Amino acid sequence: MPTSPPEQANFGLLDVKLAFEWTRKNIAAFGGDPEKITLFGESAGAIIVDFLYLTTPSSKPPFRGVIMQSGSYYLNDNGIGLLGPQTGGNQTRMQQLSMLAGCGYDDNTLACLRSMPGAYLVLMADALNIAWSPLADGGSTVPLNMAGNKIRLSGGGARVPTLLGTNADEAIIFLAFGAPVTFQSLVNSTFPELAPYEAQIRAAYPIGGCSPTGCWTNELDAASQAATDYLFNCPAAREARATAQSGVPVWRYYFNRTTVELYPTLPEYVTHMAEMSLVFGTYKDNVTANDKATSAFMMKAWTDFAKNPTAGPGWNAFTGATSRNEIAQLGGPSNPNGRFDTNVTVIDYACHIYEPIYNKRDPPKR
Repeated sequence: MPTSPPEQANFGLLDVKLAFEWTRKNIAAFGGDPEKITLFGESAGAIIVDFLYLTTPSSKPPFRGVIMQSGSYYLNDNGIGLLGPQTGGNQTRMQQLSMLAGCGYDDNTLACLRSMPGAYLVLMADALNIAWSPLADGGSTVPLNMAGNKIRLSGGGARVPTLLGTNADEAIIFLAFGAPVTFQSLVNSTFPELAPYEAQIRAAYPIGGCSPTGCWTNELDAASQAATDYLFNCPAAREARATAQSGVPVWRYYFNRTTVELYPTLPEYVTHMAEMSLVFGTYKDNVTANDKATSAFMMKAWTDFAKNPTAGPGWNAFTGATSRNEIAQLGGPSNPNGRFDTNVTVIDYACHIYEPIYNKRDPPKR
């Protein structure tokens, strides 16, 4: 099957860039202003937003703010690990998919796949449990060497105001079903790079005990909180800190409102995507008055940021300082109707454990 030049490796991300360029050229026809665009994404959408941020020169960025919910350049490969862009491997996945779809793997494969309904190919990919990471493309759509932290600290990227955050129990939705998750399986099978830090991790999330971030009645809760911090919260903390240190204003939130909207089988957890219906106000009639109040608060904060990113969403900009509370806990137990500002020492209590792993892959500026 013919190959494309490296700079054309990530067709999906190139499609996103093309769609954004179309929006910018045509937004005025819909009453919008091309000079007042804020990019906004959640999970994989947040990864894409971050890729755009990191690969856009700061001289004249075509957007003036970014909102990233539960995702950043750290979280790719379908959210299963902190992996950089691949230099290979997608070819094997594409061959598996094309063979299953009956398209073979030769010069006619691409035309065959294009002739099939997209939904059918998605089902085939799901059947194979196939996920694609972006390919290294020379910095065209993904940062060189996935060095997002270094890019920020070196003054690179779009350098526009940023709003980012995570949910309290992000990883539970990925770990609660199937074989029971334990600390041993977490560090030996799921994330073997964590094995040297197993003792520190167990101590930070004591089963039957508490740490500043919560109390853990069972091993699933404790291990999934470790995964939440490792995959979501601590990368967001690192990203916010690098953004602030580079002189770019950044605001950080921590969503902590349980809701039955998305995953009724996990009603006591603030899972991945649990905030979405509140951000958009699309919740159903079964939500509580506190849900509605939290939703109203978040919608105003998000739109205030979009209207004037430099002014922010309405709470302290993040610097990482311990002398003041800079993380807006949204819908948390201390203020179920809106915001309760929280200190970095609480939310990021265990993040120091994972820093050596992050630094190994993306070292800070020297």
